[in-house]
Amino acid sequence: MTHLDGFCDDRFLALADEFRANLGSGVDLGGSLAATLNGDVVVNLWGGFRYSERSVPWTEDTLATCFPMWYEPGTISSYHSMTHGYMLGELVRRLSAMPFDEFFRREISGPLEADFYFGLHTAAEHERAAELMYPKNLPPGESPMGLRVFCEGEWGTGSFRRGWLRSYLARAGSAMRSVLHASAR
Repeated sequence: MTHLDGFCDDRFLALADEFRANLGSGVDLGGSLAATLNGDVVVNLWGGFRYSERSVPWTEDTLATCFPMWYEPGTISSYHSMTHGYMLGELVRRLSAMPFDEFFRREISGPLEADFYFGLHTAAEHERAAELMYPKNLPPGESPMGLRVFCEGEWGTGSFRRGWLRSYLARAGSAMRSVLHASAR
């Protein structure tokens, strides 16, 4: 049975069981799950590992890489998920005179005390980030091309080689305004 850390209100034990089963199935190597009800945290769970070599456990403050999925599951599209970050970033820069990631931290995630980042800029943030891995056990038809490109480096020999998103340079770069890093809380 997959070990989970954290807590879960008794009313949501079925949710904890599903989360444990998901981690145990191999679809995800690690993850976290948090839920609130009427302003109270009722679920705060985490388990598994940050890296494919299973050397670093997932912790409460591990940052997961989140891509916008702006398309119907099973369709092939990844271009828009990357270009929208550049377009939004330029719009925000022109209106606020701040880079998008700075604007987001100052005006949105900071005031909300949300653990969300577009681009990781400090060594401490980078250390908290989990490796982005392509799930090996997805059913046929649930394999978005954009995710496969980033995890497996299927764009050939350019920047998107395997392991690229694990690098400090990639996580801090301007392309990361298309990618959110967040903990469950």
